[in-house]
Amino acid sequence: MPSQLPSVLTTVGLNLLRKIGVQTSVFFSPIEVSLSFINSSLESNELLPTDIFQVNSDFDEGDFKEKLEMLESDLEEKNLSTTTGRYPFSVHRKKQFGIDKDIIKQLEFISMEADKNCQISCDQEENMSTEDEDFKVLSIPMAENSLSFVIFLPKEDKSLSESLEKLETEAFQSLLHDLSFMYIDFQIPVFKVPKTSETLTYSSRIFNFQEFELTDKAVEDIGKCRIIPRNSTGIMQAACETIPLPFLVDHPFFFAVMTENIPLILGIFNGK
Repeated sequence: MPSQLPSVLTTVGLNLLRKIGVQTSVFFSPIEVSLSFINSSLESNELLPTDIFQVNSDFDEGDFKEKLEMLESDLEEKNLSTTTGRYPFSVHRKKQFGIDKDIIKQLEFISMEADKNCQISCDQEENMSTEDEDFKVLSIPMAENSLSFVIFLPKEDKSLSESLEKLETEAFQSLLHDLSFMYIDFQIPVFKVPKTSETLTYSSRIFNFQEFELTDKAVEDIGKCRIIPRNSTGIMQAACETIPLPFLVDHPFFFAVMTENIPLILGIFNGK
């Protein structure tokens, strides 16, 4: 995959998230946004907006447009409007979601039954997590092998607004690179968010849906958990042999649908 795609699309996506702000739950595709601006720039012979794009003087808009269109073609058969999990989410609970310090809302949360979660952690090594000083990150595989749903949850002492303001492209990509397979007891709110109202001059046939939804929809039942016996030496330890990492998504966050390190969709869920 061309190296420019991850960095430029990440920069465009993070800049637009900051421009939109965190007061609205919303989603968009950095691909669609980039093509919209690049097409306008090529037609008008004007420079790309520097508050969205930060590119070198030798950036070739026509070449980058071709790469984006090739990426769109690769996504032709994928349904990106809703998350279809590779493994079943089957535990539903009402839990509190803190919209801000003074507003708490009851939302439905999804997680995974312990036996299924355990098998995934032991055998498939699919769910991943990492963190830095501002964010805890959770990555869950989607039905298509190349796609994952990633949550960037600000730490308890940080607001989404201040954490997002500090997050640069390099740090975003580093967090993705540092994701590690773990046995994770995650609990995530079900949500549906609208597409940004920002006017786009290009309408992608791949991202032509108006809502993005996180549901418990899945395609596979992995059956009962098979515990891997502990190594008698005590040196090697499988992920499922440890206490699961708790990951409760109970306050505003931003999310991404990724293919490798390329953001296809970015969005914010603030509970509203």
